[in-house]
This record gives sequence, structure tokens and C-alpha cells, in this order.
Amino acid sequence: MRRLSFQAQLGERIVVVSDIHAHLSYLKALFQEIDLQPQDHLIILGDFINRGEDSLECLRYVKDLRDRPSTYILKGNHEHFVEMILESSDNLKAFEDFYGKGYYETLFNAMLNHENTSLSDFKTPSDLYDFFHETYKEEIDFIKSLDIILEDKDYLFVHGGYDASFKEDEVFKFLKYDEFDRLSPVQDKTVVVGHWPACNLREDKLDNRPYFNPHKNLIFVDGGLGIKSSGELSCLIIHKMSDGDHYSSVQVNAFQEAVIVKERHYDQEDHVFISYPNNEIKLLHQGQDMSQGLHIHTGKTFTVFNDMLVEKDKGHALKGNYSNHFLNLDLGKRVFRVNQVGDYVLVKCEDDFGWVHKDQLEDVKNEE
Repeated sequence: MRRLSFQAQLGERIVVVSDIHAHLSYLKALFQEIDLQPQDHLIILGDFINRGEDSLECLRYVKDLRDRPSTYILKGNHEHFVEMILESSDNLKAFEDFYGKGYYETLFNAMLNHENTSLSDFKTPSDLYDFFHETYKEEIDFIKSLDIILEDKDYLFVHGGYDASFKEDEVFKFLKYDEFDRLSPVQDKTVVVGHWPACNLREDKLDNRPYFNPHKNLIFVDGGLGIKSSGELSCLIIHKMSDGDHYSSVQVNAFQEAVIVKERHYDQEDHVFISYPNNEIKLLHQGQDMSQGLHIHTGKTFTVFNDMLVEKDKGHALKGNYSNHFLNLDLGKRVFRVNQVGDYVLVKCEDDFGWVHKDQLEDVKNEE
């Protein structure tokens, strides 16, 4: 397993993007938003395929980015998954059950659809294997060629996580390390990863911006795009300055813009953000529309929409992420609709996510 290396100079930017998940329009919008320049070092931390609808187009676009100077494309667990499936016709045969269940859109869907064909058109797994390798040889070779680790004197970039004890032939450990934040030792270099949504590492609020763990020297970039209804494509920008590195970030989404047309006042609880796997609660009091619960992981009490409760192991859990943050907003304030539960709408206001009543909102019409 090769380790790529590079070195950014003072005054330059390192732009890190991860987990695009086949949302090509988001990536293009992000590049425009940050005004990507030829001298910027661009790092894509993998998982640029699957889940979204643009897997093939996104793969080809990212592949072409290799022609751009100072651009580094790393492998994610989704690229590794595709590579493993395409290793043999036997693997493809085993994949058919997964494919048929339609968990999410994959690169395989995109390839078949692009050729106006389907699995049923192939008599044997060998025929399907030949189809992929003959029709999409360049794309498959590109996936196989992707590197795992990129580093300079201060940073190590990898999709899932890093531990010096990992053996180099244990590639998957570097690509899918779900408990990396909790289990990682203190790192010598700052390790920048994707894979695990940054919002899942916070317990006080919903926030898709990069998550920093200064105690272990870790930065998580994944904005949850394609995984969560509140997900965004997130970008970390490292600014190389004479007084040290400075950080900024940009998030891109497709949320509907709206304006506050009615004021309401909400009492504020101690904020808690609940996400998998720490989503178990004890139900304290059940109301008609909302209930009071105790979050087992943090010990905080909070109110929650009944529509988000699900029974689990003789107790309860929440289906999906949940924040108990309600926003008190002034008339005329611009926000973005994220999703809706009952009569309440989760909105993004600047960098803050919270709930408002649906009667407070009026959509802003896009003027072409």
C-alpha cells in the first residue's frame, strides 16, 4: 500500500472534501462557492460513488480531476466495496441479493442504466463480469488505482481512520473505522478523515461542519450527505499561514429557502443532539404529540416528537437524528427547510439547525 506525500507552502490552501456519494451538482456548487483555484491542493477522501443518483457521472468527473495539478483522490469504503465485488464472477453472484433489495443506488445501477440493460439480461455471473470489465474498464481501473493514505509533515489524510498498528494489507481497516473517534490513540500528526458523519460526534447540537477532536488530533469532514435528511456536502479548508494553520469550512445543500412570517416563542431546554448508535431513551411521560424522555447516553431529559419514537428492547429509541433545539426567530429572517415532523419543520438558520412551527414559514420562490 503506497503512501502519497505532498507539501503545501505558506499562503496556499488545502481543500478537503469527503463523502460526495454521487451528488455531482453539490460538488460543482462547492467548487464555485469556495472559488477553487489552480494553486489549491485538492484532496477527495473517497466515497464519491453510491447512494446518490450520479455515481457514474461523479466517478468520471472525479477521475478527470486527476489531470488538475495538486489533486489527490483517495479510496473510500464504497470504492473498495465496488472493487471487491468486481474481483470475480462469484462475488458478483453473491452481490445480486444485495442489489435486488435496493438499499440504495449504486455504481452498478448507474452502469447498467447507462447501457439500457438490467441484471435479468445476463444469463450468468460470468456474462455480467465481462460486461462490467469490457464496458467500464477505464472506470474500474481508476477505482483500483486509488491510494489509501496521503500525508505531509503535519497531516495524514485517510478515509476511515488510522492506527499505527494496522498492517498495510489490512486495507479495509483504514477505510471503515466506525469507532475511530472513541478508539483512536493520540495521533502524532493531525489525522483528517471522512466516513463517519461529523454531526454524529456531537451531543449538544446538529451541526454538519467539520468536527475537531484536539485531544487526539483528529478532524472529521463528512457532512452526512446521502446518509441523513439533514446532510450536506462539507468541505474543510486548511489555510497555510505564517502564524500557523487556520481552518474554515463550507457546506452545500439543496434545502428550500423560506422566510419567517410569524413569530413564536419557545422555552429552551438543555440542548441535546441524539444520533445512532447512542439513540436509546427512557420514556418518562408520553403526551399527545410530544413526550418527555431521558437520553440514556447523556443522562439529559428532553422533549421529543412522538412520531420519532420506536420501541426497542422493551424500551424506546429514536428513529433518525434528533435535536431538541427550537428557534426563536424574528419576522423576515431567511432560513432553509430541512425536513418536517408533524406540524414542525427543522430549518437551518445560518449555521444553526432548529425547529419552528410550519405556520411560521413561507417559501421563497426562486427567480430564474
